[in-house]
Amino acid sequence: ICWLPGVGALAGSLLFQPVAMGLRLAGALAAAVAGRWLSGGKSRTAAWAGGITLLAIQALGIFFAGGILDPGQTVATGCTALLAAGLGWAFVHFPVQQPGGACLWLAVGTACLQRCTLGPLDPGLALAAAAGLCAAIAGTLEQTAVLSIALAAALTAASPDLCYAALSVALGSLGASCLFPGERWRCAGVFVVGCTV
Repeated sequence: ICWLPGVGALAGSLLFQPVAMGLRLAGALAAAVAGRWLSGGKSRTAAWAGGITLLAIQALGIFFAGGILDPGQTVATGCTALLAAGLGWAFVHFPVQQPGGACLWLAVGTACLQRCTLGPLDPGLALAAAAGLCAAIAGTLEQTAVLSIALAAALTAASPDLCYAALSVALGSLGASCLFPGERWRCAGVFVVGCTV
């Protein structure tokens, strides 16, 4: 079971990224898994091995291409390595049983689901709406605010054309939590009005 996150990351990098970036990420992932295995399960060694491998793959690409052909690709590779290391650190330090960990997992799940959009169906937006409404009904205003901001940011990062829809879901959640905290039907009514206005 401990190898399932690696398989998920490999499948995600090969399926949802352009071919060149997916192969770079697959190489870095293999190095991170090997580094973790060789170091006896140390996460820091795995992060260093994956990050250095990703940078080495990018440097080799620049060397064999005769110079930097696409500076944007170099910046995207570096940002991907930093984001992966940051999320890896956050997953270790914020377990899913804590509110911060649940918010982190929901944001990552929302962004990943939004990449699987099928026609008019936006599964990431639906997950964000459901999580926001649940937070408005059962959580505090502060918890709803943090979750709404995190989910709106995740949706906007995954699909920038949905930024206004993400904002309306966040406003609906905040309005419901502010006006009728804990009241299911009134919360749902304010949420629907907030999302559609």
